[in-house]
Order: sequence, then C-alpha cells, then structure tokens
Amino acid sequence: MFIIILGGIIINITIFAISKDKAKFFIRVANSFKCKHDITFLTTRYSSYGIIKRSGYKVHMLQEFIKDDVNINEFKSYESEAILMDVKTGLLSENRAKEQFKWLIKGFKNYLTVRKIDKLILWNGSMLQGFSASLVADKYNIKKIFFEVGNFPNKIFLDEKGVNAKSSLMGKDLTVCKNYHEGV
Repeated sequence: MFIIILGGIIINITIFAISKDKAKFFIRVANSFKCKHDITFLTTRYSSYGIIKRSGYKVHMLQEFIKDDVNINEFKSYESEAILMDVKTGLLSENRAKEQFKWLIKGFKNYLTVRKIDKLILWNGSMLQGFSASLVADKYNIKKIFFEVGNFPNKIFLDEKGVNAKSSLMGKDLTVCKNYHEGV
C-alpha cells in the first residue's frame, strides 16, 4: 500500500504484482512517485515476493490472508467468467481454476477487510488472479487502476475501468488516434 497525499487527502493504494516481471515493473512505478509514500505490495508468488522484499518495499503474500471461514457465496456467480481465460488458454484445468478462484476470493476478501485500501493497482485484470482481485475490490467500492501494454508502440495503457473490451475507451470515437505518431 502506498499513501499519496493530494491536497491533504491520503489515498491508500495496494499494488498487486504477480509475476517477477510485473513486480520489477511496479517497483519502478512506485519509485517514480514524487511525494512521500508508504508502499505495500501484494503477490501470490514467492519469486515476486523476494524481488519486492529485496527492493526495500513492504510485501505480503496473499496466502497470509486466506481463511477457511471467509464466506464467498456472494462471488460464486462470477466463477465461470473468472476462470474463462485461464482455462481457455490451457494455463489451468477447469477444476484447478475453480479451486484457485475460491482460494483467491477468500484471500482478497480477507485482505481488503483487514487493510484500509482506497485504490488497487494491477496488471490487466482479465486472468484469474487479477479478475478475482478486481471483483472483490468492486464489492468493497475500491477504485482500481489497470495497467496493460498499449496499442501504440512502446506505450503503457492505464485505465480505471479495465483493459481491452472493459476499457473506458469502448464505444468512444477514437479517430483522434489516427493522429498518433511515434515519438510524440
């Protein structure tokens, strides 16, 4: 979680970084903040945990927050959508994806009830882990910022709604994009 002070308002933000590459990327993002901040990362992978810890940032494993007594009934109707990408791409079997969905929802729900979070930063949000984090954040009215590789060369896309079909750009007139030139 990092704390950004904007006009006296403190905003608490958690950075969810799964892979080693995303951990390194989000460490650079966190290093770029110009104001005082207290950053805590959240991850599910020990390799990412080590990278973040060695960089000097606070980091938690989501596994620390998984409790069997956490009720996830309110999220069951989202299971098919949550596991879709991981199953279709062959990353997980359907049964394994369903088990991970339950595990992830329990961990995120407990994490977000234990910690005061105003914003969640994550990569993409379409795959099981990011989708689950986003889903629980929605239930707790936590604002999100999604990062993704942009449609323009060497650009990163940030959106509060999502990426691709869930992007805030969907349904908008994008003719201005025709004026884009590399190096601008």
